[in-house]
Amino acid sequence: MKKIKNVGIVGAIFAGLLCIAPIWVVLFGALGIGWLAGYMEVLFIPIILVSLGLIGYAVFANRKNPEIEETG
Repeated sequence: MKKIKNVGIVGAIFAGLLCIAPIWVVLFGALGIGWLAGYMEVLFIPIILVSLGLIGYAVFANRKNPEIEETG
């Protein structure tokens, strides 16, 4: 469960970084890959929903079976 929660946290952080889109648009434009900025909006909602779902699942499953020791 710890791995699932960690993946969810990393995904949520990634989605949070996508929220600062104006900075990315300027940076991508300066690097010559401005076309990539259009795809950030399409990816944001699915990434944040899946990430938060993984975090919620890991927390819920850990509360349901607290006697299971986390390994790894």
